[in-house]
Formats: sequence, structure tokens, C-alpha cells
Amino acid sequence: NMVDIEKCNKEIIDFYNKQDIMNIFDCESDKALKILKILFQLKEAIKIGKEYYVSKESLVNFLERYKGKEIFL
Repeated sequence: NMVDIEKCNKEIIDFYNKQDIMNIFDCESDKALKILKILFQLKEAIKIGKEYYVSKESLVNFLERYKGKEIFL
């Protein structure tokens, strides 16, 4: 089967890594990692090797679900 490169690129762009989280939340590396670890524990993120990734959809769902609540990092 042929792989649709355009579809793969679009799918990959819809995932955020630690650097993306740092940019989105304007935070340092350690705080971005804590955010990703919380998302991983809530089964909203995935871990590949030592790296965490969260889909755009999962991040938006998390933010909606916890809007107005305090989360300690």
C-alpha cells in the first residue's frame, strides 16, 4: 500500500511536543514536561521513547474540561 505523505504530514502537524507546549503556554522546559506528563497520566498524551506528544484535539478537550479549575504543577 502507498502511504499518503500529505495525510501523514497533516496528522503529524496536529501533534504537539514539549517545544510546542513551551510556545503555547509560554513556559520553561520543566513546566512543559510536567504538563505533558499530566496529560499522559490522564491518557490524553502518548509517550514514544522519552518524548511525550499530545494531539491538538486532546489538548483542546483537556483545556475545556479543566477550564476554571486550578491545576498544580
